[in-house]
Amino acid sequence: MKIKLIHLIASFLALILFFSISASAVDLKPKSMLVLGDSISTGYGLDGYPNANAASYCNRLASSFGLSGDNYTNNAIDGNNSANLLSQLTDEEIAKKIKSSDTIIISIGGNDILDIVFSSLESVMDSLPEQTGQDTAETLSIYSDAIKKVTAEIEKPNVQCEFQAGVNGFLNNYKKIIEKIKIISPTAKIYVQTVYNPFDGVYGFGEISSYCENYLSQMNQEIASTSGIAVIDIHSAFKGKAMAYTNIMSMDIHPNIKGHHVIYREIYNTIMPKPIPKDFQGRTLLASAEYILNNI
Repeated sequence: MKIKLIHLIASFLALILFFSISASAVDLKPKSMLVLGDSISTGYGLDGYPNANAASYCNRLASSFGLSGDNYTNNAIDGNNSANLLSQLTDEEIAKKIKSSDTIIISIGGNDILDIVFSSLESVMDSLPEQTGQDTAETLSIYSDAIKKVTAEIEKPNVQCEFQAGVNGFLNNYKKIIEKIKIISPTAKIYVQTVYNPFDGVYGFGEISSYCENYLSQMNQEIASTSGIAVIDIHSAFKGKAMAYTNIMSMDIHPNIKGHHVIYREIYNTIMPKPIPKDFQGRTLLASAEYILNNI
């Protein structure tokens, strides 16, 4: 009899918990979402790009939250760097969207420095023969030499200065971007992604990855230390997994479908944190039911 009562009370508690969780989940859901940034957010490289049916992380978020039409706007632009985004905020239409959106998601920073690497990478790759024959050892040797040339190029003092100048520009622009958005819409929830390293974990790109990491870390530290925003740590989520989550083997740093799923998951779980299935005192429901029965 006592066991039946315990389970009956536990069921009653579960029902209360379910409705309280459901109500809070509805409150957490964005009512209107604006996406700002670069080609990571446009869905570049995915099937269906640039159409709205591409399975990009932001389209999936909008679908999950039931947002469409005027309640979901993607103003990300391919090739955007932090200076471009800062300039974009002066546009009256963008300002209106910021003001009317309760949730703003930002991906920016990669183009501030990674373009420098790819300008070196592309010039070297363009010099490679279109066909290297059937010999695997010969192919690996050719590409190994190419990576060494790229590494030597980005080690040059003038290129290192370009990297640091890109970082400094980002640090300056990023602060202004966040400040301006907060002025336009003080109550909006702002979610900013850290910048992932597209060479991390890619065979043969260890030195290039390390050089990029030195500069990306400065940018990500600035993002992580910003008050009044939610940080989405995509850098950590992609760490060591660039081959799995990006198109880097095709010399394309953009996330593939798996990468977009990871970004979607990280943002969704930040906006809609999973509830802990325990009562307010930390007991499981059955333990709570037994406690209630023994104390009435």
